[in-house]
Amino acid sequence: MELTRKTAWLATAAATVAALALGSAGCFSPKFEACAVTCGEASACPDEQFCLGDGKCHASEDEELCTINPDDASVIDGSTPGDDGGTRIDSGGGDGDEDAGADGGEPDASLIDAGPPVSPTSPGDLVITEIHRDPTAAQDPAGEWFEILNPTDSTFDLVGLRVRDADTDFFDIVGSVIVPPGGRVVFARVANPDQNGGVAGVDLEYGELFTLANGEDEVFIENLDPAVILDSVSYGFDFPDVEGASLSLDPDEETSTGNNDAANWCSGQTPYGLGDLGSPGSANPDC
Repeated sequence: MELTRKTAWLATAAATVAALALGSAGCFSPKFEACAVTCGEASACPDEQFCLGDGKCHASEDEELCTINPDDASVIDGSTPGDDGGTRIDSGGGDGDEDAGADGGEPDASLIDAGPPVSPTSPGDLVITEIHRDPTAAQDPAGEWFEILNPTDSTFDLVGLRVRDADTDFFDIVGSVIVPPGGRVVFARVANPDQNGGVAGVDLEYGELFTLANGEDEVFIENLDPAVILDSVSYGFDFPDVEGASLSLDPDEETSTGNNDAANWCSGQTPYGLGDLGSPGSANPDC
C-alpha cells in the first residue's frame, strides 16, 4: 500500500471511529497493517471499506476474516500485542506476518474463523471478570467501569442486552458491541480517558444510567429475548475493599459460577492510566 493511501485511511478511520458506537479494539487487518475498525451500528465503515461477516471493516470484500487461535491466549483476532500504544491483548501492532498472512502468504493453519456475530443466549456465555466501584484517580463515579469476558468459541454481538442491578439502575445496549472468542470488553461510566482515570479503549459508555455502589451492589447481564440472565455478580462486604483498586476475578475462576464466590476475587494489582489499580480490557493477574 502506498504511504499516502495508508495515511489517508488512518485519518479517515480515526474520524469514523468517533462516530461509531464504541466497539472492541479490533482485529489485525493485513492490508492496512493496523487494527481493523469494528463496523458498529448499521454496518458502518470508513469510505472504500467493507463490513464483513466478522463484524470488522476490511480493505476488500475478499479479505480474510478476523481469526482467533483458541489454544494460544497471546493470539486474539489474528494479531499479536504490539507497541502501538494499545494495552489490550487484541489491540494489534507488529507487522502481522506471523499470524494473519500480512505478507500475502497463507495464514497460520492453527487460526480458525471466529464466525459471524450472534447474540449470547445461555447462562455463562458472558462472564463479569472485573469491577471498579471505588476509583480514586478519577472522581467517583466518573472512574467506574466493569469488564466482561466472552469465554466461548462464538463471536458475540451484545446489541439488545440489558445491564442492571437488583434495584432501578439499568441500561440497554443499543449499538453493536462485538466480542470475539476469548475477548474482553470494558463498559465505563465515562469513555474519555482524561475524565475516567485513564481507561483507554472503552467499548461502551453508559453514563448516569448505572452506578456501582462502593459497599453492596449487583451487576446483571441479561438477554431480553429470549429472557435469560447470562451472568451476574452480587458483591458485598465480604469482597475485597481497597480504594482505588478494582475487584479482580482470579483467571482460574473465570466462569459464571466462579465469580459468585467472594473468595475468588482480589484487589486489582496493575497500575493503569492515572494510577488506580486494575487491568481493564486485559487478562487479570492471579489472585
